[in-house]
Amino acid sequence: MGPLILDYRGHAEQIGEVASELTAAGAATVSVDEMVNSEMPCLPCSRLWVG
Repeated sequence: MGPLILDYRGHAEQIGEVASELTAAGAATVSVDEMVNSEMPCLPCSRLWVG
């Protein structure tokens, strides 16, 4: 069985914070790239960052 790969799009601040939390908790290995397109779902709970 290979890795579970999830692709999401979001603002850099959102992605950075989520990646840091997941990595620090040891919950996941996170890779961030710039291969984003409009067909990707938004990061879950992304509305939490909207002021």
